[in-house]
Amino acid sequence: MSHRDELESAVAALRKESEEGLTAIALIDTAAAVERVRSIVNYGDFVDPDLGTVYQVCCELSDAGIANDRHAVGAELLKRGCTEKLGIDFLQRLISRNYAAVNAEYYARNVARLSRLRKVFRAASRLLDRELDAQAEPEDLLSMFEAATQG
Repeated sequence: MSHRDELESAVAALRKESEEGLTAIALIDTAAAVERVRSIVNYGDFVDPDLGTVYQVCCELSDAGIANDRHAVGAELLKRGCTEKLGIDFLQRLISRNYAAVNAEYYARNVARLSRLRKVFRAASRLLDRELDAQAEPEDLLSMFEAATQG
Protein backbone atom coordinates (compact mmCIF):
# COMPACT_ATOMS: atom_id res chain seq x y z
CA MET A 1 0.00 0.00 0.00
CA SER A 2 1.42 3.39 -0.99
CA HIS A 3 1.72 6.30 1.40
CA ARG A 4 -1.08 8.09 -0.46
CA ASP A 5 -3.33 5.02 -0.11
CA GLU A 6 -2.60 4.90 3.61
CA LEU A 7 -3.48 8.59 3.99
CA GLU A 8 -6.70 8.20 1.99
CA SER A 9 -7.66 5.20 4.11
CA ALA A 10 -6.99 7.11 7.34
CA VAL A 11 -9.05 10.10 6.14
CA ALA A 12 -11.92 7.82 5.09
CA ALA A 13 -11.88 6.12 8.50
CA LEU A 14 -11.86 9.48 10.31
CA ARG A 15 -14.70 10.77 8.12
CA LYS A 16 -16.81 7.67 8.77
CA GLU A 17 -16.19 7.72 12.52
CA SER A 18 -16.89 11.44 12.77
CA GLU A 19 -20.07 11.38 10.69
CA GLU A 20 -21.41 8.31 12.49
CA GLY A 21 -20.40 9.63 15.89
CA LEU A 22 -21.99 13.03 15.39
CA THR A 23 -25.21 11.50 14.07
CA ALA A 24 -25.40 8.92 16.87
CA ILE A 25 -24.86 11.62 19.49
CA ALA A 26 -27.60 13.74 17.93
CA LEU A 27 -29.88 10.70 18.31
CA ILE A 28 -29.08 10.05 21.96
CA ASP A 29 -28.27 13.47 23.39
CA THR A 30 -31.23 15.20 21.76
CA ALA A 31 -31.30 18.97 21.55
CA ALA A 32 -28.25 19.51 23.74
CA ALA A 33 -25.83 17.92 21.26
CA VAL A 34 -27.46 19.50 18.25
CA GLU A 35 -27.27 22.98 19.76
CA ARG A 36 -23.62 22.55 20.72
CA VAL A 37 -22.54 21.75 17.17
CA ARG A 38 -24.89 23.64 14.87
CA SER A 39 -22.54 26.57 14.43
CA ILE A 40 -19.77 24.15 13.44
CA VAL A 41 -21.40 21.78 10.97
CA ASN A 42 -24.52 21.28 8.87
CA TYR A 43 -25.93 18.27 7.07
CA GLY A 44 -24.46 19.47 3.77
CA ASP A 45 -20.97 18.79 5.17
CA PHE A 46 -21.60 15.04 5.29
CA VAL A 47 -20.26 12.73 2.58
CA ASP A 48 -22.61 9.91 3.56
CA PRO A 49 -26.05 11.08 2.44
CA ASP A 50 -27.83 8.70 4.85
CA LEU A 51 -26.01 10.09 7.87
CA GLY A 52 -26.53 13.62 6.58
CA THR A 53 -30.27 12.98 6.27
CA VAL A 54 -30.53 11.59 9.80
CA TYR A 55 -28.53 14.53 11.17
CA GLN A 56 -30.78 16.95 9.26
CA VAL A 57 -33.90 15.32 10.73
CA CYS A 58 -32.41 15.54 14.24
CA CYS A 59 -31.77 19.28 13.71
CA GLU A 60 -35.28 19.88 12.37
CA LEU A 61 -36.92 17.97 15.22
CA SER A 62 -34.83 19.92 17.70
CA ASP A 63 -35.96 23.18 16.06
CA ALA A 64 -39.57 22.05 16.45
CA GLY A 65 -39.04 21.24 20.13
CA ILE A 66 -39.47 17.49 19.56
CA ALA A 67 -37.14 15.06 21.31
CA ASN A 68 -35.14 13.44 18.52
CA ASP A 69 -34.92 9.89 19.84
CA ARG A 70 -34.80 6.97 17.42
CA HIS A 71 -38.58 6.62 17.36
CA ALA A 72 -39.26 10.29 16.53
CA VAL A 73 -36.47 10.30 13.94
CA GLY A 74 -37.71 7.00 12.50
CA ALA A 75 -41.25 8.38 12.21
CA GLU A 76 -39.98 11.50 10.42
CA LEU A 77 -37.86 9.41 8.05
CA LEU A 78 -40.94 7.29 7.32
CA LYS A 79 -42.90 10.45 6.42
CA ARG A 80 -40.12 11.38 4.01
CA GLY A 81 -40.03 7.92 2.45
CA CYS A 82 -36.47 7.30 3.62
CA THR A 83 -36.96 4.13 5.65
CA GLU A 84 -35.84 1.61 3.07
CA LYS A 85 -32.26 2.13 4.25
CA LEU A 86 -32.80 4.38 7.25
CA GLY A 87 -35.20 2.44 9.42
CA ILE A 88 -35.16 1.78 13.15
CA ASP A 89 -32.52 -0.95 12.69
CA PHE A 90 -30.14 1.53 11.05
CA LEU A 91 -30.72 4.06 13.83
CA GLN A 92 -30.30 1.41 16.53
CA ARG A 93 -26.98 0.27 15.01
CA LEU A 94 -25.72 3.85 15.17
CA ILE A 95 -26.80 4.24 18.79
CA SER A 96 -25.35 0.88 19.82
CA ARG A 97 -21.84 1.96 18.81
CA ASN A 98 -21.76 3.95 22.06
CA TYR A 99 -20.33 7.24 20.87
CA ALA A 100 -19.80 9.58 23.84
CA ALA A 101 -21.76 12.84 23.81
CA VAL A 102 -18.74 14.63 25.24
CA ASN A 103 -17.08 14.16 21.80
CA ALA A 104 -19.81 15.92 19.79
CA GLU A 105 -17.71 19.02 19.09
CA TYR A 106 -14.70 16.91 18.13
CA TYR A 107 -16.75 14.96 15.59
CA ALA A 108 -18.43 18.13 14.30
CA ARG A 109 -15.09 19.86 13.77
CA ASN A 110 -13.79 16.83 11.88
CA VAL A 111 -16.87 16.68 9.64
CA ALA A 112 -16.61 20.42 8.90
CA ARG A 113 -12.84 20.35 8.36
CA LEU A 114 -13.02 17.38 6.00
CA SER A 115 -15.83 19.10 4.09
CA ARG A 116 -13.64 22.19 3.65
CA LEU A 117 -10.74 20.00 2.52
CA ARG A 118 -12.95 18.39 -0.14
CA LYS A 119 -13.84 21.89 -1.42
CA VAL A 120 -10.16 22.82 -1.60
CA PHE A 121 -9.27 19.60 -3.43
CA ARG A 122 -12.11 20.05 -5.95
CA ALA A 123 -11.11 23.67 -6.55
CA ALA A 124 -7.45 22.70 -6.93
CA SER A 125 -8.41 20.01 -9.43
CA ARG A 126 -10.40 22.53 -11.49
CA LEU A 127 -7.47 24.93 -11.27
CA LEU A 128 -5.10 22.26 -12.59
CA ASP A 129 -7.52 21.50 -15.42
CA ARG A 130 -7.29 25.17 -16.46
CA GLU A 131 -3.48 25.21 -16.17
CA LEU A 132 -3.13 24.25 -19.79
CA ASP A 133 -5.36 27.11 -20.93
CA ALA A 134 -2.89 29.57 -22.46
CA GLN A 135 -5.56 32.28 -22.36
CA ALA A 136 -6.17 31.98 -18.61
CA GLU A 137 -5.26 34.95 -16.47
CA PRO A 138 -3.58 34.10 -13.15
CA GLU A 139 -5.77 36.59 -11.28
CA ASP A 140 -8.90 34.99 -12.73
CA LEU A 141 -7.70 31.53 -11.73
CA LEU A 142 -6.92 32.73 -8.22
CA SER A 143 -10.34 34.37 -7.93
CA MET A 144 -12.00 31.17 -9.15
CA PHE A 145 -10.07 29.13 -6.57
CA GLU A 146 -10.91 31.54 -3.73
CA ALA A 147 -14.60 31.60 -4.66
CA ALA A 148 -14.77 27.81 -4.81
CA THR A 149 -13.17 27.36 -1.38
CA GLN A 150 -15.27 29.88 0.56
CA GLY A 151 -17.83 28.66 3.08
